[in-house]
Amino acid sequence: MSTEERAKEVREASESVQRSEATEETFIVKVHKRNGKSYYRAMPSTAVNPTQHQINARIHFGNSASKAKRQKWMNQNLGMPIAAIYVRNELKGYVFGRTEKLKKWEKILYGLD
Repeated sequence: MSTEERAKEVREASESVQRSEATEETFIVKVHKRNGKSYYRAMPSTAVNPTQHQINARIHFGNSASKAKRQKWMNQNLGMPIAAIYVRNELKGYVFGRTEKLKKWEKILYGLD
């Protein structure tokens, strides 16, 4: 599938976003697998409302990518652009955190159930 065809599919999917009748909007996204198959699923809620750790990760990724934006040549040994290698090395081993879910008894205790 060429990039133009993929961009056309994304545009069509974004134009025909289906919303549920529930109070929150549910978006449907098309997932493409490597074996050529694809399927539809609900968009993760964190795509629209990211956690603080995801926001930090995206900020660090953007900063690393902007430092490497002029490096466009390919590294023949790894088969990756030099900018991608730079970002990978910059973020390697960096942990942004993890949001822990409350246990069932904690939800009941705090009245969140």
